[in-house]
Amino acid sequence: MKTLFCADAVFTADGGDHELQEQAAVLVSADGRIEAVGPSKVLRKKNHKEVIVSGVLLPGLIDVHTHLCLSASLDPFADALAEHPARMTHRALNGLKAHLDAGVTTIRDVGGLHGIDLEMQHLVDEDKVEGPQVFASGKLISMTGGHACLLGAQVNSPDEARKAARQNLMDGARLLKVIATGGVLTHGVQPGAAQLTEAEMAAVCEEARKAGKIVAAHAQGAEGIENALRAGVHSIEHGFWLSDQAIAMMTAGGQVMVPTFAALRAMQRLGDQLPQSIQDKIEESHPAHLDSFQRAMRAGCTIACGTDAGTPANPHGNIADEIAAFRQSGMAIHDCWRSATREGAVACGLEDRGVLGAGKRADLCAVSREVFEMIPEVFKPHLVVRGGRIFRQ
Repeated sequence: MKTLFCADAVFTADGGDHELQEQAAVLVSADGRIEAVGPSKVLRKKNHKEVIVSGVLLPGLIDVHTHLCLSASLDPFADALAEHPARMTHRALNGLKAHLDAGVTTIRDVGGLHGIDLEMQHLVDEDKVEGPQVFASGKLISMTGGHACLLGAQVNSPDEARKAARQNLMDGARLLKVIATGGVLTHGVQPGAAQLTEAEMAAVCEEARKAGKIVAAHAQGAEGIENALRAGVHSIEHGFWLSDQAIAMMTAGGQVMVPTFAALRAMQRLGDQLPQSIQDKIEESHPAHLDSFQRAMRAGCTIACGTDAGTPANPHGNIADEIAAFRQSGMAIHDCWRSATREGAVACGLEDRGVLGAGKRADLCAVSREVFEMIPEVFKPHLVVRGGRIFRQ
């Protein structure tokens, strides 16, 4: 039976002239695809099951930067190295539920351990666990001694990078993740320092391209970001210290920027609970982070929402804080919601979701009109639909 979701308003996220439609509805077929979007009075039929939705109905949210295997503790890297895989799996399952509760129907996991992230892909697809659809990278690919190197595959040449990429793809990765620069959480490493070489990342990108996959790059410094872009990555994660050249390259090439404001904001709130070395990195990075975001936004770069969930005090299901950060940093309201929907699909390399239109997956969520217009730092959708199936109502 077809289901008609009748809402006070529908936000299609397609960027068109009728992107926000009042008293509108979304018709979903029995196979979980959108059949039509339009006025409720036009789409209503006696043989449709009707679901009345208050507020604004919009596409399911997409979080393109998560870590299901990380604990969100003060030192998640240390926890990950010490924790038993069974406990890590239990937490990952809870993380999936938290994302779904937050209205997230698709996630990218960009660095897991023990194959847990890779297996979550299948468990969700087979409806054995509740959660958003998962696109996981498997082990991140880092240089020896680089950022998060103990959590991933350490490589020291293009050939080793190629082998690590092939191993991840053989294990079932749906994308790949490279570490182009240092990072905030790794002791003794500076965030802006270039790490993997352009040639090493190009080898990973070549293997991904041959397999029809994309590559995400942890990149926080101008040199490393430009190296990653020239190597052929699909997205720049974090993007501190973006150079004018990098912004021009991203705008021309269509690469996606994923700022991950939620991670830095969470650590700023922790203050003295974190080691002084990390506090110093945060203080140094924050102005450059905001400046890079605003310059990329003004230049017309594609910007997608990714929370970096699993980092300190940054739990899974925290996408509201990320969308709110975009708004507080000067992004227009509709652009904020597109970043969490349409642009998220672009970041994942997916064409079947992110907007509400005929033929798309019926991934939906609903928020109050006040939430839609104000974008507070905390909110919970009152309806979540993934693939036409109602998970939260």
